Amino acid sequence: VWFNRAMDTLFPPTVSMGVRYPYTQTAIAENGSWNADSTTYTVYGTVGLSTGDGIHTIRVTGAKDTDHFEIPTEDRRFRVIVSGAGSLSAGFIATPGMGRVMLQWENPQEGVSDLLGYNMYRYTMINDTVASDTIMINSVLITDTVFTDFELEPGTPYFYAYKILRTNLSESDLSQVVTATPLTAAIGDANGDMAVTVLDITTIIAFTLFQNPQPFIFEAADVKTDNIINVLDVVGVVNIITGRNKGIYKENPPTNIYLNPGSVHFNSTQPVAGLQFEIEGQNLDQIRLYTKLSGFELATGISDGKLRGILYNYNNTPLQPGLHQIIEIDGPIGQLRWGDLLASDPQGNPVKVIPDQLHSWSLSDCSLSIYPNPFCQSVSIVYELYESAQIKIEILDFYGREISEVYSGMQPHGTCINLWNGSDNSGNVSTPGVYLVRMTASGISGEKMYKYAKVLKIK
Repeated sequence: VWFNRAMDTLFPPTVSMGVRYPYTQTAIAENGSWNADSTTYTVYGTVGLSTGDGIHTIRVTGAKDTDHFEIPTEDRRFRVIVSGAGSLSAGFIATPGMGRVMLQWENPQEGVSDLLGYNMYRYTMINDTVASDTIMINSVLITDTVFTDFELEPGTPYFYAYKILRTNLSESDLSQVVTATPLTAAIGDANGDMAVTVLDITTIIAFTLFQNPQPFIFEAADVKTDNIINVLDVVGVVNIITGRNKGIYKENPPTNIYLNPGSVHFNSTQPVAGLQFEIEGQNLDQIRLYTKLSGFELATGISDGKLRGILYNYNNTPLQPGLHQIIEIDGPIGQLRWGDLLASDPQGNPVKVIPDQLHSWSLSDCSLSIYPNPFCQSVSIVYELYESAQIKIEILDFYGREISEVYSGMQPHGTCINLWNGSDNSGNVSTPGVYLVRMTASGISGEKMYKYAKVLKIK
């Protein structure tokens, strides 16, 4: 018993417990001991067959501090479950499941040579002090040391004890009592809060990234019922939340993924609603990944020497077929390589992902676009780089003469935008007509390339 100040050791507290008020039915050692500064009082009690089974409330009274102020009686906050007759089976455990409780115990080693089997008993608590009738729940004799109680109400605590049936058909006393509360049986309710929400998505993602979320209900999270938790289950929960039907299972053609300096590209022949990936290599803790897809979330974590990530969205709006830059990579990239890869279609079916080891993205794969085109006041010049490069943007007439140098300098990988206001290098407004935009790029790899686009200037 801990006190918040020094106590008078001449007035040791009386400690007892019981299943009903005033909770004095069982005394806990009249002779206790104080610690050196008289703030902690220690007593011991032995729980025996006469203690009385049930939920006991601890009572502490009679203590006084050094100013002779009597500490108020404590008999409201602390409770313990006692099974005094449970001398059998110290290894009796109850494991909650979805709408069921799995029970397991040790085979008695001594004094039960005439063991025929077991009978399992169960009760619930109507309130803090009143228990329901204890009923036998097995319809046939249990001959193993495992038993599962099915069709239980989630969220309700159940108490279990068993008896040994001997060959003369007599029963032993009840074993110790174990308790368990069945978990929700709703598919998708990974955190067991009796509702399927976005919190279950984040719980499944945390489990997939080895972040050990608590609570976590494996059976509810396994929407695909394949005994594996992955991105397919994330998409499955999204479908449950949004009310979309799971659909008929189908085989999907494989898709390709490319790991490039500074970016990840994805090329798919069908819509994809989620991606799960592993990246292996050095200095993974210094690498940062950012999603390049509008509406998609990216969750990452490092475990077992691998950078793991899940790309997904909350409304099941899939990534459409085609080539996309999906992730930007920042940090010391070094020699990175793919680990396990898996994607999901909008129905939660698997899509095999194949890392493309033959294609190497380079400057020649970058894009150049102009908008609006035609233009009047100004025009945006948009280009995407697959590596950092020295860039020069020029406006030429149709004779190849430079009209304006829009930009010259180093640009990082990714999407870049430069603006031309329609003026030449002297600041004069150019005349209406057709012009060429020339982009010259010199990459860090030593590669150099040119790209051209036509643009029409109107009055």
